[in-house]
Amino acid sequence: MEADGSGDRQVSEDVGDAAIADAIRSRMAAGLDRRQAVAEVTAQLRVPRRRVYALAVALRDTPG
Repeated sequence: MEADGSGDRQVSEDVGDAAIADAIRSRMAAGLDRRQAVAEVTAQLRVPRRRVYALAVALRDTPG
């Protein structure tokens, strides 16, 4: 497995942070915890898990 958590999958760097954040928010609003939301978004959007997790943590620290 690669260091970014992507394994053998092709990683997409074209996905913007806003799209990732929206996907995280959507899953967490549906009742998933942060870990589950990160896993689903990583798999669906094919972006590095570290990037998705960092955005999830930033969302937690952002008021509103």
